[in-house]
Amino acid sequence: MEAGERRIGDYESENTTRWIYREACLNHNGDSSIWLAWAQMEAGERRIGDYESENTARWIYRKGCLNHNGESSIWLAWAQMEARERRIGDYESENTARWIYREACLHHNGESSIWLAWAQMEVGEGRIGDYESENTARWIYREACLHHNGEGSIWLAWAQMEAGEGRIGDYESENTARWIYRKGCLNHNGDSSIWLAWAQMEAGENRIGEYESENTARWIYREGCLNHDGDSSIWLAWAQMEAGERRIGEYESENTARWIYREGCLNHNGDSSIWKAWAQMEAEENQIGDYESENTARWIFTEGLTRFPEISLLYNSFANMELSMHSVDKAKSILRKSIQYDESCAGCLAILEFFCGNIDSDDSFCTKNLMKRMERTVPYSLYTLLYLYHCSILLERSEDAEKYHKQLLNNPEYDLHNKRVEYFIQLCREAIDINLS
Repeated sequence: MEAGERRIGDYESENTTRWIYREACLNHNGDSSIWLAWAQMEAGERRIGDYESENTARWIYRKGCLNHNGESSIWLAWAQMEARERRIGDYESENTARWIYREACLHHNGESSIWLAWAQMEVGEGRIGDYESENTARWIYREACLHHNGEGSIWLAWAQMEAGEGRIGDYESENTARWIYRKGCLNHNGDSSIWLAWAQMEAGENRIGEYESENTARWIYREGCLNHDGDSSIWLAWAQMEAGERRIGEYESENTARWIYREGCLNHNGDSSIWKAWAQMEAEENQIGDYESENTARWIFTEGLTRFPEISLLYNSFANMELSMHSVDKAKSILRKSIQYDESCAGCLAILEFFCGNIDSDDSFCTKNLMKRMERTVPYSLYTLLYLYHCSILLERSEDAEKYHKQLLNNPEYDLHNKRVEYFIQLCREAIDINLS
C-alpha cells in the first residue's frame, strides 16, 4: 500500500516503504518473498548500488541469499539482475552472475528454475561446450537433470538444445535428444510438455510409426496420454496428428482421431481447446447432427459449453458453424448467451444483429446498444477495436470508423492480413441472403 501511494521514503522515517521492508527483513525474520520484493523495489528505483552500501539492491540480494537462507526465487532474481547489468563475469569472481548461479545451484539446493536459467545464460553466451567441461550448458543440463532431480522443464530444454544442435541421435547414445527425451519421460516422471515435444520431434523426423513400435510418435502419444496422465495439450496433438494422417476412423476403433478426442474429453478432463477442436473436426467431416445425437458437432459444442460456459472461443466457433449452416437464429441465440459470461463476443453479435435488422431499438442486443457496451470496455482490446471499426462502417459512421482505424494502426498487435472479422461479416451476409431467398 505504501509503495502504491509513493511513500517509499527513506530508512530513517518510520512507516515508509523502505523502513517497513528493512524492519521486516532484518528484525522480523522476513522470508525470501519480502527480501525479493525489497531488492526489486530498490532496483526499480535505480538504487542497484554496490555490495558495501547498505540497503541497495545488491546489498539486499546478497544478504537475503547468503545470510537469510534465500530460496531459489531470490537467487535467480539476483543472478538475472547482474546479467542485465552485464556483470556475467566468471566463476571465481564473487557476486557475478556466473558465481551466483553456481553458488545457488550447487550449494543452496537450487530448484530446476535456476538451473534452467543458468544453462540458458551459458547457451546465450555461446558456451554450449561438452559434458566433461564444468559450467558449460551441456554440463549444467546433465548435472541438474541426473543429479539434482530436474523437473520436466529442464529435461525439455536440454533435449531441445541438443535437437537444435543437430544431435537427435538414437536411443542408445547418451546425451542425444532421443536419449534425453526417453529418459526424462520414462525414468524421471516427465510432464506432458516433454512427452508432447518428444512425440512432435519424432513426427517431424517422419517416425510416426505404429502403436506397437516403441519410441515412434504414435507409441509416445498413447503412452504419454494413457499411462502418464497426459493433459489436454498432448491429447489434442495426438488427435490432430491422426486426423492429419486421415485416420479419423470411428468411435469404436482405438487410436483413431475420433476415439482420441472422445476419450480425452470425456474420460480425461479435456479442456475447452480439445472440445472445440473435436467439434470443428466433426463439422469439417459434415457431421453437424443435432443436439441429441452423440459425437456430432452440435452435441460436442453443447456438451463443451456445459463444462466451460465462460469460454468465448467455444461460443464463437459454435456460432460460426451455425452460420455456415445458415442457421441464423441458432447463431444469434448462442452469441446472446455468450455475452452473459464474456464481453468479447459482443462484437460478433453486434454485426449479426445488424444483418438481422436489429440496429437501433430498446433491445439490449441491438447493434447500437452492443456498440455502447463495447465502448465502455476501456482500454480496448485489438478485437474490440476491430469490431467497433467494422460496425461503424456498416452503420456508415465515417468519422467513428476513421477514429477506430487510427487506433488500430497504433496497436502493435494489429495485422492487416487478419481477416477474421471480414470472414464473419461474409458468413452473416450469406446466411441472411439464403434465409431471405
